[in-house]
Amino acid sequence: MQLGVFVGIAGGGVLLHLSQTRAERLQAFSLLFAVACLARVSSTTLMALQPEHAPPSVHRLTLRTWLRTARDSTGGRLLLMMLAMQLSVYAAAPFFTPYMLETLKLSYGSYTALTAAAFGARIVTMRVIGWRARSMSAWSLLRVGAFGVVPMAGLWAVADNFAYLLALQLVSGVVWGCYELAALLLFFETIPAAHRVSALTWFNAANAAAIVVGAALGGSLLSWLGVTHRSYALLFVASSSARLLTLLLKPRRGLPPATVRTVPTRVIAVRPGTGGLVRPVVPALEEVRRRHV
Repeated sequence: MQLGVFVGIAGGGVLLHLSQTRAERLQAFSLLFAVACLARVSSTTLMALQPEHAPPSVHRLTLRTWLRTARDSTGGRLLLMMLAMQLSVYAAAPFFTPYMLETLKLSYGSYTALTAAAFGARIVTMRVIGWRARSMSAWSLLRVGAFGVVPMAGLWAVADNFAYLLALQLVSGVVWGCYELAALLLFFETIPAAHRVSALTWFNAANAAAIVVGAALGGSLLSWLGVTHRSYALLFVASSSARLLTLLLKPRRGLPPATVRTVPTRVIAVRPGTGGLVRPVVPALEEVRRRHV
């Protein structure tokens, strides 16, 4: 799946880079959207053909119960930190693309190379972590990833030459790979199996709201400052500052032991300057747990 996403990014970027005129680019976008539509229809059809086994016991959590759990439990505090981080990240995330294409005047080829570099580094990082899984703690991995993603947005304000941005994207892919894998593992470990589906449902809804609020705040700040190179730099620094504050929410007591292992995931979206949107394949989680018991 990861390789398919990487090929899609690279293929789309090459097609757009080869399109010279406005008409050619419109045709290229139309072709890409058509291919994406067919791929999603095919994927949905194949998923619908798969047998679905209901878990042995599922407890539905009301919103009030979920909020109380989020406040009082280790798993809940972890989810709150992840939501705050997502809001902070998406204050800047939607604006990396216009910054690169409109302000820095990068070509579609350069833009795609930067995006693919981060995603490729993320894939390699998860593979390497998987090979060294038995010697690592998921909580330690979370610390590395969380502290690593904090400065990533602000570092875009340091320089704007392509070599620097490429190196920055490679590092970004590494730290986002650590953060995403640790967050998924700890979600799996700290939330009871019977509550996991309901908790993930409420978390996804809250996560979408955090993305909207973060993007709205970032857009408002950019609109107030004016769309200039300096205002983008200030926005990126503000995002990193907010990310630093979210670390105050990280659970510190009563941490259950959690070892690192591979987790089945699906990629929802890939965006510059972030780890993208990644979700666990919930039905496969119990199988992973049984293999590692």
